[in-house]
Amino acid sequence: MSTHATQEKIVRILIKENGVIRSRDARTKGVHHEVLRRMVTKGEIRKIARGQYVASDHEFSGKMSLAMVAKHIPHSVVCLLSALDFHEIGTQNPYQVWIALAQKHWGSALVYPPIRIVRYSEQTLAMGVDEVDIEGVRVKVFNIPKTVVDCFKYRNKVGIDVAVEALREVVESGRCKISEFDPYAKAARVQKIMRPYVEALI
Repeated sequence: MSTHATQEKIVRILIKENGVIRSRDARTKGVHHEVLRRMVTKGEIRKIARGQYVASDHEFSGKMSLAMVAKHIPHSVVCLLSALDFHEIGTQNPYQVWIALAQKHWGSALVYPPIRIVRYSEQTLAMGVDEVDIEGVRVKVFNIPKTVVDCFKYRNKVGIDVAVEALREVVESGRCKISEFDPYAKAARVQKIMRPYVEALI
């Protein structure tokens, strides 16, 4: 078996195990970048972003996009519309991955998937963060009550109708108790804004 054939076999194994592989991960396994280029040309794998490859027949999910962003920007937290989508709240289907970053952090320049960066204070960025595993990647995402509160905080970005819809849905479905919003609403200073909508549900 030729060296190139052996390296192609390694690439197939990595893709089968991980879904998405990075060129630098392939290099550590002894795969030359020319092998990846040749497999793309043959249509066996597909380049989806700088240094990232998947099988040519790979079907993308919204959650896969979250994993790709987390791989490149590990200090980011999935927020707002993407967090709503992750938690299956409302009817939002964002074409961008919405991520929260601290003021001092810079986002990576990604070709795919497109990202939308929202700046958070260090305090609010650290609150209500869950860590989940997607395609073997550790992804940070805001929990449900934090996400709903943030939709009110950033209502000028997502729309007040989205925030109200999310609030009503999680309360009426029993996924959140009203008291769970309190610490996040206080930190975000949106208690007065949320009060009439919360009272309407009591």
